[in-house]
Amino acid sequence: MKSKRFGVFGLAVGLLAVAWPLLAHHAQSVYDTTTRITLEGTVTKVEWANPHILLFFDVKDDKGNVENWGTEFSSPITLRRNYGWSQSTFKPGDRVSITGNPRKDGGRMMWGQRAGDGSEPGIKKLN
Repeated sequence: MKSKRFGVFGLAVGLLAVAWPLLAHHAQSVYDTTTRITLEGTVTKVEWANPHILLFFDVKDDKGNVENWGTEFSSPITLRRNYGWSQSTFKPGDRVSITGNPRKDGGRMMWGQRAGDGSEPGIKKLN
């Protein structure tokens, strides 16, 4: 009986040790959640895949130069269930305004949930 308990305990500890790293990908530690930016541009690419949807868009800077930015959103199932998104909601050529949290390292990528709190995605179609 004692060895059975140790076996079950060992199995539980082993499963937790293996599962713990799976929770790590949800940290938005690369994004500055104290800063919000809004950019307007034209969608160039949408990657509709787990674990997060990626949307890329071209933005003109103050000098008229085009920069390609990316936005990371929640999982496809979350956006489908909560906001009615589908693979055809956004497509190349759509004009969009996106509000999100920029990367801390200055990279041209942002987290597209408003203020990093997981509320409504900060994206609007302009056309």
